[in-house]
Amino acid sequence: MVLLGCVGCDSLRFYGQVGHGQVAVLRARQPVAALIADDHTAPDLRARLARSREILEFAEQVLLLEVGARYSSYVELPRPYALWNVVAAPEFSVDAKTWCYPFAGCSGYRGYFEESQAHRYARRLGTEGYDVWVGGVAAYSTLGWFDDPLMSSFIGLPLPEFAGLLFHELAHSRVYLPGDTEFNEAFATFVQRQGVVDWLSETADAALLEDVARRWRVEDRFARYMLGWQAQLRELYGRNYPAFAARTLKAALLAEVVRCYEAHRELFDDRYEGFFTAPLDNARFAAFAAYRQWVPSMAQLFAMSGGWSEFYARAGALAELDPRARRAELEALARTSQVRAGGVRASGERASRDQHETGRGNYQGADQIQCQTLAHHRRNAKSTGTEHDEVRRGGDR
Repeated sequence: MVLLGCVGCDSLRFYGQVGHGQVAVLRARQPVAALIADDHTAPDLRARLARSREILEFAEQVLLLEVGARYSSYVELPRPYALWNVVAAPEFSVDAKTWCYPFAGCSGYRGYFEESQAHRYARRLGTEGYDVWVGGVAAYSTLGWFDDPLMSSFIGLPLPEFAGLLFHELAHSRVYLPGDTEFNEAFATFVQRQGVVDWLSETADAALLEDVARRWRVEDRFARYMLGWQAQLRELYGRNYPAFAARTLKAALLAEVVRCYEAHRELFDDRYEGFFTAPLDNARFAAFAAYRQWVPSMAQLFAMSGGWSEFYARAGALAELDPRARRAELEALARTSQVRAGGVRASGERASRDQHETGRGNYQGADQIQCQTLAHHRRNAKSTGTEHDEVRRGGDR
C-alpha cells in the first residue's frame, strides 16, 4: 500500500499525524550494513537483513524494479503494524469511499500511524452511515519521496512473504496511477507473486516453491469466493430497493456468505477463520477487492509481454488511458486470461512446464462451491413481504 498524506489534505489533524509518524520512522532508521556488522545484533535479525540484500539485488537486476537506497535501513517499531488503514463504503455500495490528496490523487483508504486515531475516525464515519473496516498494515511505500526502511512489522515474515512484500512495495514506484487504488494494488500484487515465483525458481528451492503454490491455491480460491459474493452484493444494490428492503436482503446475503464458508471450510484453511470473526460488511469487501480485482488482468498482460520491461511498458500504457477505457481493457484482459484469479508462471528461460502449473494454481474447489444466491434471498424476501414490488410504498431510500 501507499502512504498518502500531504499539505492540503482535508484534515490538518490527519496531516499532522502523517507527518509526525513519518518523521518518527525516519529518525529511528539504523543502517542495515551497520546492523549486520554489529556483534550485538540478534542472529535471526542479522540473517534476515543479509538475505534482504540478496532479494533486493534480484529485484533490481531481474525484476527491473528501482531499489536505490530503499530498504538499506531498518526500524524497530514500538507497535505491531506500520499503519492502520481505514476503509469505508456506503451502506448500499461495495465501492470504497475515496479521499483525495495533492500529488498522490484519490485513494480508497486512509492510513494512521496510531491505531486509536484510526478507530476514532472509523467511529465518526460509522455515525455518518458508512460501513467501516480498520486493518493493520505491515508496510507501505512513500513512492520514492523517502528511502523506505525495513521494519520490525514485516522482517520476521516467512521468507517468500517477506520477499513478496518487498517486490510489492517497490512495484508501486515502477507504475503508479494517482486515483486508482484497484489498478495500483493489483499491479503490485501481481509483481509480488510473479516475482516470488521467479526468485524461488532461480534459487532452485522446489520444496518452498511447492509450499508457496499450495498456499496460493487456497488464497486464489478464497479470492474467487469473496469476489463472487461481492458481485452478488453489487447486483443487489443496483436494483434500487427501498432502504428497509435493501437492508433486509443485505443482511440475509451477508449471513449466507458466512454460512457458505462454514459449510465448505475444508476448501480453505485456518488463515481465514479470523476473517469472519467481525461482522461482514461492504467495507470488508471493498478492502479485499482493492488488492485482487484486476490481478487476472495483470497476469494476462504479463503473458502477452516479452518480459518484465515490456510488461511495465504495457501497464504504463494502461495507466495513461481514461478511466472508462482502462476499465474496459482490464475487463477484456480478465476475460482472456489463461491464468485465472491471480495465478502466475515462471518467466523467461526458467519457465518449465512444472513451474507453469505450479504458478497457475487450482481453482476447481471454488467452482464447485454451491451456496444460496441473490435470487434465493429475493424469493425469501418476497415471501415475507419485503420484495421490491410489494414494499415500494414502505419508505424512501
